[in-house]
Amino acid sequence: DLKVSKLLDGEDEEIPEEEAVCRICLCDLGEEGKTLKLECSCKGELALAHEECALKWFGIRGNRECDVCGQEVVNLPVTLVRLQQNQNNINAETQGLQQAQMAQMSALNRIWHDVPVLVMISMLTYFCLLEQLLVRRKGPRALMLALPFAVMFGMLTAITASTLVRRRCMWLFAIFQVGFVILFAHVFYSWMKLNPILSISLAGFAGFGLSMIVNALLLECWSCRTRAARQEDASQDIV
Repeated sequence: DLKVSKLLDGEDEEIPEEEAVCRICLCDLGEEGKTLKLECSCKGELALAHEECALKWFGIRGNRECDVCGQEVVNLPVTLVRLQQNQNNINAETQGLQQAQMAQMSALNRIWHDVPVLVMISMLTYFCLLEQLLVRRKGPRALMLALPFAVMFGMLTAITASTLVRRRCMWLFAIFQVGFVILFAHVFYSWMKLNPILSISLAGFAGFGLSMIVNALLLECWSCRTRAARQEDASQDIV
């Protein structure tokens, strides 16, 4: 009878022809393809398979772990190992991108949840301060003048604060922006005696512009400090 010989634990063991079947497709090993002895803890006919069958099977599984003994098969073809490594790398990158996207979406959701509150508080603050500024000279007309500017400035403050700075600095940026606008409104209206509509309009341009300029300068200073610290760390590593 035809015998299939394989090495087990340093000794030759002969398996009869009727027992020499592929453990995956259950076809005779002598019929087609190249026979592969799986180097794991499996013994006897459980360690025999067609090389093509083993390549497809473990490629579908996505790992080199034997589904019978649970040990890693160490003699799989190099192409399968590379495909598994590439697949693992792709899965890790995909998972990382998904986590980053989820974190970004969560941060955006938290920011936009705060925006309506910031809009309402900014409008109310602008309205109260502008009304107090105009009421001495304009009387009841101060309400009509302060309301549209308060609505417009409140929305602009919320939009700029939520887009230009981080969430933790959003309220601080809005406070400084409101302060700059009201300060310039006092300068133009109380000191320079300009028309109230013109005074508030100029105050809006000056206040929003100054707050954005200050924010840009602070960001640039922070970037310079970060670059200098990195260069210093790199020079120390070289030394």
